[in-house]
Amino acid sequence: FRDLPSVRAMNSRLLPLAVMLGTLTQAFAAVIHSETHTITGTSPTTGWNVVNNASLGGETRRFAFTTFTVSTTGTYTFLQTGGTIGDSVVGIYGSTFNSSDLSTGWLDGDDDFLWQGDGLCVSLTSGQSYTIVTSPFIRVEFYDDLGSIDWQVDGPDGATLTPVPEPEMVAMVSAVGLLGVAAWRRVVRQKAPVEAEA
Repeated sequence: FRDLPSVRAMNSRLLPLAVMLGTLTQAFAAVIHSETHTITGTSPTTGWNVVNNASLGGETRRFAFTTFTVSTTGTYTFLQTGGTIGDSVVGIYGSTFNSSDLSTGWLDGDDDFLWQGDGLCVSLTSGQSYTIVTSPFIRVEFYDDLGSIDWQVDGPDGATLTPVPEPEMVAMVSAVGLLGVAAWRRVVRQKAPVEAEA
């Protein structure tokens, strides 16, 4: 039978573990988004390590990215769940993300997340813009690891993750829309004189 001071000492050691497990339980509350990043021979490359925000020392990795917002402030977990690329790295960037300079806007990164595989756990704020950057672990100079990386995002219960289209995509959709409006106006103008003559 243990004396009371020993029990208190044991409880003081277990309390931080219980708090950590509670935090992890919140982080794994619900799957809110799934996505596949595809790495091809034309994917952009970087000499920056998204895991620890440092230079790769003259070597490069190919990468893919998605910009997004979340609906609820809280803890989110990004986990690789599959794909043809078996080992990957992930980085999370803030609103100053620049795909041509991955040294700016970095918030957090990881390679192997606990026992779960590749991923990371990070606190995000509702309404702010973030970008997830994924990359094969293997650097291009050793082997050009091309294929897919499947991601799952867990977050607070009821939260949503909404991808934000890239500016180039918004411009392209806007241009197609304007062309459609111009074509429609041309058809309307051509029909108007015919209807007026009748």
